[in-house]
Amino acid sequence: MRIIAGIVLYNPEVERLNENVAAILPQVNELLILAASVAVQIDFGV
Repeated sequence: MRIIAGIVLYNPEVERLNENVAAILPQVNELLILAASVAVQIDFGV
């Protein structure tokens, strides 16, 4: 089963964002980050 997570950014605090991304990465196959009308998909090849 593939698991995809999403984070919507609105004026993020960079240090906390880094902590959140580091916490979620081991748990998902893909992470979708939405910011300022731009979507970036990060594929970890799992």
